[in-house]
Amino acid sequence: MLRFITVAITAILLLGCQNSSTATPKGTKALPSKSDKIIRDSAGHYRIYQRPDKSFYVYKGGRIVYDRLKFISPAPLPGKNNMQALDKDNRLLEFALYGAFPDMPLCGVGSMTYRMDISEGAGGFDVSITLTDGDMENYPKAKQQLHKVHHIATISKSGVDDIYFADYKKSVTFEGSLDDDMLYYRRGKQYGFYGKLKRARSRNIVALHYSIQRQGSGLYDAIKFAGKDVLLQKNGLWGCHGKTAIKYAKLAPFRGVLARFTLPDGRSGYVTDRGVEYYD
Repeated sequence: MLRFITVAITAILLLGCQNSSTATPKGTKALPSKSDKIIRDSAGHYRIYQRPDKSFYVYKGGRIVYDRLKFISPAPLPGKNNMQALDKDNRLLEFALYGAFPDMPLCGVGSMTYRMDISEGAGGFDVSITLTDGDMENYPKAKQQLHKVHHIATISKSGVDDIYFADYKKSVTFEGSLDDDMLYYRRGKQYGFYGKLKRARSRNIVALHYSIQRQGSGLYDAIKFAGKDVLLQKNGLWGCHGKTAIKYAKLAPFRGVLARFTLPDGRSGYVTDRGVEYYD
């Protein structure tokens, strides 16, 4: 019975990934042409070339293992795959060209855990931080700050109906720091970026001092959080903050360095995290 369940799960996983490749194919023995340009050289383990016609191919072990690619790039993907490409028919390929590094356990020496909170009061929205746990054995002075609430800022309610962290959270727990993380706000039925949290530089192991660096005042009809990405909607169109323009009728969350899109005129394809589009 257990074997049957294992086989069934494996089959489902394979069906769900049928557009991806997880093993490097044997490829075709060939020598790169002198007219082909090396785009990436991984210490001789593999090379990515570009032909004069702008197509790419992957050269590994004396063979062309992926050919006639529109696009190829290293990508931060879960699991062992570490490359993304689009073939000549604009199909997405995901594969490994070198071994993934194992996750290394984090050293607990000097680690500190914090909770940052947003609370609403008569004077506005209060942002505070608390040291909740940490390496008190090696840093006994940190124990003096344990569970003490430190005020960061009070945000006026003038033009601000609500303030929150990513994913509309009012409280976040983290290790280390939230340097450059964003605070978001709502005004009526619109949303915007309020400001970045900036950690004060200090040699003190306990990081309790922050300021808020205000951002632009642009407002959007909707904000969606997708992992580390922020999808924005304005006038019925979507975009991804820092990656694409707001121009798409549909925009999927980014996976690696690519996201699926549909334009208002019906054209569809993939867009890179630098805003370059590849059409079906």
